[in-house]
Amino acid sequence: MREVYITRVSSFLPNRVVENDNMEQYLGLIGDKPSRTRSIVLRQNGIKKRYYALNEKQQITHSNAQLAKEAVVKLFVDNKIPKEISLLSCATSTPDQWIPSHASMVHGELENFPMEIFSSAGVCLTSLQALKICYSNILAGLHQNAVCVASEFPSPTLVSKFYDPEYEITYENPDLDPYMAFEKDFLRFMLSDGAGAVLVQDHLEGESPLKIEWIEMTSYANELPTCMFMGAELGVDEQVKSWKEFTPEDIKNRGVMLLKQDIRLLKKYIIKYWVDHIEAVLAKHDVKAEEIDYVI
Repeated sequence: MREVYITRVSSFLPNRVVENDNMEQYLGLIGDKPSRTRSIVLRQNGIKKRYYALNEKQQITHSNAQLAKEAVVKLFVDNKIPKEISLLSCATSTPDQWIPSHASMVHGELENFPMEIFSSAGVCLTSLQALKICYSNILAGLHQNAVCVASEFPSPTLVSKFYDPEYEITYENPDLDPYMAFEKDFLRFMLSDGAGAVLVQDHLEGESPLKIEWIEMTSYANELPTCMFMGAELGVDEQVKSWKEFTPEDIKNRGVMLLKQDIRLLKKYIIKYWVDHIEAVLAKHDVKAEEIDYVI
């Protein structure tokens, strides 16, 4: 049976570190007022510093594809990708554009040589989906050397100018959108920009190779309502309404293109389904919980 290893790891974080007190210098003030949820969110998430591919004028300094490219080239000596790499698997929830694919844009930034590419799109498990593509292809003998890169670039969608139209409408009458503060504003103080890459191979190499024993993921979308969405709204019937169904004016005024998360659904479901999934995969692979040293 073939074996699969992660043999190198790299990362890229853009620009200089941003301390919590300086976040709104980069993201801006919604309605020219400091956020009322910022201190609550930061106290809960414990994040002390972050990186943005933005400057203090809210101008973009790197594209998502460029973030990914920088992480990929750092895997290799002199930033040169060897021709033995035949698969590039790219993950992101926040591509620079809908078409062409994110992987196509990353490959274009690399300017290396023709190769097979793959894009995965989702949210929290996007990077693992891309890694499983590398793992599965090597396990099947289709490739021997692959690169998996995950990059996220949410900050341009979190800047205040995209929240101002909705804020102006709802500030005096919050009942129009009672969940704006948390489902939308809180994410501004959770997310930041960066990329990470791994070299995945069918042989041992380097000082600390990590063998991939298995990768398991399970969707419960057939059972649960949508929790996190962008370019859509969640109706009272818990059905997702696409941006394509809104007028241009409503898209702007209702913040349809903003990233949103219904934390009430998380509170209701996440622990049960997470535990059920973990119990199932541990049983499938005959792993005892007490044998696990690290949970990330």
